[in-house]
Amino acid sequence: MAMKKISPIVFSLFLVLQLFGQNKINANETELAAQKKSYNQKQLLDNLLVFNSELNNAREEYTRSLLDVKDAIGGFTPSIDLTVSGTYMFKTPLDRISLNTSDLFSKVQWPAGFDMTVPNQNIVLYDGMEPTLYSFQLTATQPVFTWGKLTNAYKLYKEISNVRELQVNTTENQLTTELKIRLTSLYYLNKIIENFKEQSELASKLVEMSEKAEKNGTILHLDVLEAKIQAQQLTIALHTLEDQFDSLLMGLKKLTGIDSLEWDDIMFFPPETDFYAAKEWDIAKLEETALGGSNQNLAILDHLVQVAEYTKNISNASVYWKPDFALQFSLGYSGSRLPLVETDWYRKDDYSANITLALKTTIWDGGKKINDIKRSKSSEETARWNRIEAEQTIISTLHEQMNAAELALAKIEYQELKYEAAKTKVDQQTKLNKTGYGSESALIQAEIEALTASSELMQQKMALAESFFTVQYLTESK
Repeated sequence: MAMKKISPIVFSLFLVLQLFGQNKINANETELAAQKKSYNQKQLLDNLLVFNSELNNAREEYTRSLLDVKDAIGGFTPSIDLTVSGTYMFKTPLDRISLNTSDLFSKVQWPAGFDMTVPNQNIVLYDGMEPTLYSFQLTATQPVFTWGKLTNAYKLYKEISNVRELQVNTTENQLTTELKIRLTSLYYLNKIIENFKEQSELASKLVEMSEKAEKNGTILHLDVLEAKIQAQQLTIALHTLEDQFDSLLMGLKKLTGIDSLEWDDIMFFPPETDFYAAKEWDIAKLEETALGGSNQNLAILDHLVQVAEYTKNISNASVYWKPDFALQFSLGYSGSRLPLVETDWYRKDDYSANITLALKTTIWDGGKKINDIKRSKSSEETARWNRIEAEQTIISTLHEQMNAAELALAKIEYQELKYEAAKTKVDQQTKLNKTGYGSESALIQAEIEALTASSELMQQKMALAESFFTVQYLTESK
């Protein structure tokens, strides 16, 4: 059977549909690529502030500390307790009490000739105890005088709350600094890995050329082994760098709370011009700023000194023969009728109202109170020494990081010269190869040296960035 000929119109329509379908596929791919989330430093910081577990734990501790302050304020107000009970007795302790009139009068000695006839009947003296028993007790206890324990407790918890609030801020600052350091380290480490990958390819090429030259008898087997050793060293170094990169990236995922985060999703360039501001650092001004009132770590220790002082005051107020005074007001009802519901409940006169003045003190407990005072004094001294030690640590860290930054700047200058020399050598070898006087192996070796110099330069920039961000954290106003 002869095949039908396709009309030009149908064929044209088919082509249009195919092109439309292909364009739709390309559009979908573009849309999917656009939907892939990318993050800059600010967006990563926003995620950190919302999803970081360490920061959220610090916030929850601060929230709990505010509740402790409210509890301390509540200590000044009376505590009110209500106790309600209802009992039904299947067998009452007191049954009904009655007397028979005949028995009662038969025991009376009447005068002679006097005869008293009494009808035989029972006289109820007591109906018996009712089977229901209700009890209501409302008690209010108001502290009157506690030797300042309540006031010092409030001040203590207020100081602790201030500490928790400052810890939220310091945690946020620490994590922000860590984010900057991790991003910068990942950036430079990624550049170094790219260099090493290129070096590995060049080294593999050099090994192939060495093996061919050995077969031709132009080089020794020892030269081939040295080329292979160099290639293997680069491979090992590359694996080590990739492990470090993965570890930094995993830390960044935990830091920001983004489990699916990859380096390709991040848009980041380190502020290298800011790093070189380390050349202008003034140690005296930095020390003054680091130890100034804006340092929240030192502020935390100042509050902890106050906490220790208030703890000591509470211990002194709790010593022997210092009684606490309190007033207690109580209203009670206990009877067989339910108040305000059953009739005649108030006729029983089963309610009570009392005011009590009470005191409580410890006379002797084996010396524990005295030990508490000594312990609180020791804690106060420890808090003061911790404050002094923190200042010394800050100054020491500041000097270490400034020296590290100074050394990194010197090494960067050195590595830049070394890298420039290596690039010049590559250019020279390239020109020699074009003229026929050079060798490809010498060019490859020059390129490897240039990449090594570039990696060392990146490494020093990474060290400078870490020192810069650390000094910035220690000295920035918060």
